[in-house]
Amino acid sequence: MGLDWLAKVLGIIPSHKVPQTLHSELVAYLTSQTYKPLSERKDKTVGYTRLEKYDNARFSVYQNDKSQELIVCVRGSKLNMGDIAADVKILLGGEPESKELDTMLDQLEADYPGVKYDVSGHSLGTFYIYSEFEDHRANMDDIYFF
Repeated sequence: MGLDWLAKVLGIIPSHKVPQTLHSELVAYLTSQTYKPLSERKDKTVGYTRLEKYDNARFSVYQNDKSQELIVCVRGSKLNMGDIAADVKILLGGEPESKELDTMLDQLEADYPGVKYDVSGHSLGTFYIYSEFEDHRANMDDIYFF
């Protein structure tokens, strides 16, 4: 509809993209995988293996094949009632939470005691991650919000 172009012309948003690091682009790619149905997500990609034990329609956990580093990836909104309700809650000033994400992070931390993990979220996923800061921030290393 041209709204992005108009916003750039009016100076509301910057007209250039801030360059990302190669690692942040890789993390963004892994996060984009969470938008796919579980059956279509790649088991191995770009040097990472998906740990299916932690999979959910909203998130995945990947482990670096060399360093064993973990990355938790949480997708944003899709056109379904749950996501739309969460988006409306945000518009009304609320903060949506995900009990499923909390449960998964509890399990991940039990399975990998003392291991810090990176976490990445897109759109609505960033709100779910933020809601877990109180209980899980000490275990999170790098945080990527897209």
